[in-house]
Amino acid sequence: MNGTKKIIYTVTDVMEMLNVKRTTIHKWIDKGLIKAVRIGREFRIPKEFFDEFLSKNIVDNSTIK
Repeated sequence: MNGTKKIIYTVTDVMEMLNVKRTTIHKWIDKGLIKAVRIGREFRIPKEFFDEFLSKNIVDNSTIK
């Protein structure tokens, strides 16, 4: 190992950061909108997957009319 720790979020962490409901996060995972890893019965979302999700959902206000 290279000594760096990976940041991994729980569904609750992501819920709180985005101010959405648990069911919304689970729907996004089911639809493949946000990647997650299943650990037992729960999901974990590595920071790189969360960052990817955010970057894919950037709104470019210059194109909104």
